[in-house]
Amino acid sequence: MGHHTRDRVTLELRGLRERLQALAASRQMTTSALVRQMLMALLDEESGKGDTRRNFSAIPATATATATVIDTPVVKVTLRLPASHAIALARRSRAADVSQGAYVVGLIDGASPSP
Repeated sequence: MGHHTRDRVTLELRGLRERLQALAASRQMTTSALVRQMLMALLDEESGKGDTRRNFSAIPATATATATVIDTPVVKVTLRLPASHAIALARRSRAADVSQGAYVVGLIDGASPSP
């Protein structure tokens, strides 16, 4: 089984953090998922794969349940799982474009996060 590295970028938002988090929360998405969708739309547009008229506000909200940390206290929880289940959790949360915590919250809330 191959090991996937995580590509990370640090970004200076210069005062846009609250607006970005509010937009992500309104779409029931993590901030990271929203930024990835926005970047994909931009890259698709630049490569000619996307609709050149596409507006970032037209990016659909995902139907997955996510944990919104804005105004909601969160606590860290440690789960001990068999390795196969831990791998499945990582894969499924990645496919749903949410954190593992948000994925588990969705399951607890009865909303099965889908890719």
